[in-house]
Amino acid sequence: MFTSVLNIFLCVLMFAAGILLFFRLRDIEGKLEEVLEAFDGIKSVETEDYREYLRDDGNPVIRKARESVTYDRNKLEDNREAYNKTYADYVAYTQMIAIFPLMGILGTVLGLVLQAGSNDISDLVASLGLALYTTLVGLVAAIVLKFYDARFLGRNINLIDAEFARADDVISKQQLRYEIRQAFQKASEGGGDL
Repeated sequence: MFTSVLNIFLCVLMFAAGILLFFRLRDIEGKLEEVLEAFDGIKSVETEDYREYLRDDGNPVIRKARESVTYDRNKLEDNREAYNKTYADYVAYTQMIAIFPLMGILGTVLGLVLQAGSNDISDLVASLGLALYTTLVGLVAAIVLKFYDARFLGRNINLIDAEFARADDVISKQQLRYEIRQAFQKASEGGGDL
């Protein structure tokens, strides 16, 4: 009897914890979507004039080269900070998914250990069946939560990482352009060679 109550308690506990974890992961998904949407307000397209370097001649590649995406560095870093905080929560909560199968196995082992001294085979078989339900509940909870993590949260994280990589690349190119302009200005002012 005690074994049955213990296993039912573990199943209810896992079910409740799974629901709480699911809703916490949904909150994290919303924060990740906010970070992803913030990129639209961070970047802008500017048209730069490189006539002295590139002749247009109607070439669409050169026209496209004159257009460049720029990022507001302060907003980008604010967005990166928001992402890092959200990502830390994401890692902490997704690590909890692995607890569900372990709790299920714990219920099964406890059910078997507590019934080990029983002489009645029918009690042992009945408690084994109930004990295996805790493993089933733990596995189902972990599979559902891991699917949600991979399908929605993982996708958003990959998109955000790609946006940050793109922004970092653009910023490094902007820095390089700035340094080239400075070198040209110094050369033209001093009348010297590059």
